[in-house]
Amino acid sequence: MSASMPTVATCRLTLRAMTADDTDPLHRVMGDREVMRYCPRTDPPSRERAAVLISGQLEHWNKHGYGWGPLDDPETREHVGWCGLRHLPKTYEVEVAYLLGEAHWGPGLATEPAYASVRFGFAEVSLETHIGACSPAWGDPPSLRAPECRIGSSFGGPRDLQIFHAP
Repeated sequence: MSASMPTVATCRLTLRAMTADDTDPLHRVMGDREVMRYCPRTDPPSRERAAVLISGQLEHWNKHGYGWGPLDDPETREHVGWCGLRHLPKTYEVEVAYLLGEAHWGPGLATEPAYASVRFGFAEVSLETHIGACSPAWGDPPSLRAPECRIGSSFGGPRDLQIFHAP
């Protein structure tokens, strides 16, 4: 399946297709150890690994019709993070995921593109469910609450890896 990512505007952010030009902004956001400590892979990536991530997401979009995209502040044009859907090959599930630079934590920005991504998945790609995974060991209580409270998912799964399923 070949698909191009639509540009989606939320109240405060723009979610768009990744390009090779996003390598440096993505590397800056993911280069922050405080940001990465909430990720399963906590070591900040090299610039080369950031470029590989972008390449992989472009391939993911072409194969599945959905994926991650950069988040931009439409007023400042600043790259603030990424968000989107990802196919999990081991479980055949679709995860909604997001990552924001630390300067953008707190005001609930991530929930806007996460919700838009889920709506896109249901309406445009005919997904039946999605999941969100986060771990209390990652020490990120807002991320533990966001899927359930803000994007309409319900809790299920073991306490060390919380999986949120939404119909």
